[in-house]
Amino acid sequence: MKLRTGFVSNSSSSSFCILGFVADNETCRKVDFASREQRKRVHTERGISNYMDEKLIGIDASQIGNDETPRQVKQELIDVLQSLGVTVKFEDIDWCKDGGYNG
Repeated sequence: MKLRTGFVSNSSSSSFCILGFVADNETCRKVDFASREQRKRVHTERGISNYMDEKLIGIDASQIGNDETPRQVKQELIDVLQSLGVTVKFEDIDWCKDGGYNG
């Protein structure tokens, strides 16, 4: 998979590809207020077109190493969330892609 990491000229467009899940507000707050050390690579995203303003939690595809498997990344996500008091099922985590106008 190729990821664009350079300059984006249209600042009103946004897109992402994460290995994650749709989360409720309480779970997003726990992740957002956790220290960087606690949450490691885990972050929240707001959907635009595919997820229509839903909130997602996951690990960005650009932060996943070539030597990491999706299973390993899912387990990292589960471990981080458990340390924050959040339970998520392994089978609920999947690739979430979204993009479009965010204006």
